[in-house]
Amino acid sequence: MGQHDSTGRYRATEQAFKALDIRSFHLAAGTPLAAFASGDVVTPGLALDDSEAAGVRWNNHATPGAIWGSLTLPADRVPDTDVIVHVVASKTGATVGDATSFTLGVFFHPVGALRDADATAGGATSAMTGNATSKTVQKVTRTIAAADIPDPTAVTDPCAVLSLSLKPTDATLGVDDVTVHAVFLEYTRQDLAA
Repeated sequence: MGQHDSTGRYRATEQAFKALDIRSFHLAAGTPLAAFASGDVVTPGLALDDSEAAGVRWNNHATPGAIWGSLTLPADRVPDTDVIVHVVASKTGATVGDATSFTLGVFFHPVGALRDADATAGGATSAMTGNATSKTVQKVTRTIAAADIPDPTAVTDPCAVLSLSLKPTDATLGVDDVTVHAVFLEYTRQDLAA
C-alpha cells in the first residue's frame, strides 16, 4: 500500500494505531479521576470491573460528565487522511434501549496557534448494541475528517496536540452502567525514511 506525498515522492503506507492512556484522563475541572462510586452521580471513576477489566466507569445517568485527555498527533501520519477514534467499552446490562454512544470533543492545537482557536471536530460515535450480553466488550468509532486536522506541511512545526473529551451521549444510559476500557487512534502511516 502506498501513495505519493505532497512532494511527489512515493511513500509506503500502512494502518497504524496510537493509544491514549485511559488512566491519564481527568475531569473537566482538571481534577484526577477517583475510584468509581455507584449512585445517582454524573462523575465517572476508575474501576476494576469483576476484578479483571480496568477502565473508566459511568453510572446510568441521563447526563453523564466528560473526561479529558490529550496526545500529540502522530508525526508519521499521511497528510490529508482521516483519523478514526476507537472506543472499547462494556456495559453492566443488556438493555435494548441503552444503545450507548459516546460524544467526543476533538480539538487540535498546532504549535503557534492559539490554544482556544479550534472548533470541535468531534461528535457522536457509532452506538453499542444495547441488548448484547451483559459485560460484552464492544468497539465503537468516530471518524475525524482530514479537512478538520491541521496540515503538518502548512506550519513551521508539524507537532500538534489533540485534546479529546469523552462521555456517554446524554440519554443513552437509562439502566446500564458503561465502562470504557481503551481509546485509540487509527491512522494511515507513511514510511518517513522512504
